[in-house]
Formats: sequence, C-alpha cells, structure tokens
Amino acid sequence: MNREIYNIVRAKITTDDLQAFETQAQKMKAAAKEESGTLIYDFFINRDTKDVLIIEKYQDDEAFMAHMTRFVTEEYIPKLLTMQEIVSIEMPGLVTKEIEDFFTAGGWKYKDFRVNIS
Repeated sequence: MNREIYNIVRAKITTDDLQAFETQAQKMKAAAKEESGTLIYDFFINRDTKDVLIIEKYQDDEAFMAHMTRFVTEEYIPKLLTMQEIVSIEMPGLVTKEIEDFFTAGGWKYKDFRVNIS
C-alpha cells in the first residue's frame, strides 16, 4: 500500500509586505529540505490576487508528523499565519488518527482524500 501523503494548503496573503511573506516562505522551504521524509515542499504565489498554494508531499504519515511537529514552532507556521489566512486544506493519502487529532487540536479543518485509484 502506498503510504505517501500530500498536504495542499490554499491561502490568502493578508500582509501588504509581499517581500516579508516570500522571505518566510523561502525560510520554510530551506528548512523542509533538511527533512529526509519531506519529498516536496513548495509555495506558489499569485502576486496579483495574493493567492497562495502550498504543495507538500511526504513519504508517509510519520514523516508528515515529524515535519508538522517541527513547523508548529514560532519561527515557521505561527509566523506565516500572521501574514496569511488559510482558505482550505486538502490531504490526499492515508490520514491517520494521529494526524486527525493533530489537526483537531490545532483548529485546522481539512478535507481528506483517502482513496487512491491505481
């Protein structure tokens, strides 16, 4: 069974300082590259509409949780959330009870897509 998990975050930039947002995104991308289980971690920004897509892919749920545990520290996600508002979170892949509990505790709603058509 494929254990890869994706996380697709749609957000709206709320700061007028796009450079600060992009600097934070670059910092987070660089930190994610240090994680062996993080396969993809990219930001796509539409500067005109201030829309953002954050595309993430992890080798499995353990890698996802290791990433999230690291990124909920003040220097990563909380700082990003001062500059953006989450519109939606979509999670293709096996969303485990641990991930469900983590998102519930954080107050983050998401849609899961657990069935992969092969």
